[in-house]
Amino acid sequence: MIEEAIRRDLGLDDLAEIWAKVTPAGEEEGKDLAGDEIRAMRTERRGEGGT
Repeated sequence: MIEEAIRRDLGLDDLAEIWAKVTPAGEEEGKDLAGDEIRAMRTERRGEGGT
């Protein structure tokens, strides 16, 4: 009963349902996405005066 309440309050059941619907990206797509995110972070940092 306690576990059920914790799962409900934290939304863990909803999270499990969401993850069940996720299709993982392939390795190449994952690398591309990671590279895009790194470039976006670097661009953002440069705009904030970073190097």
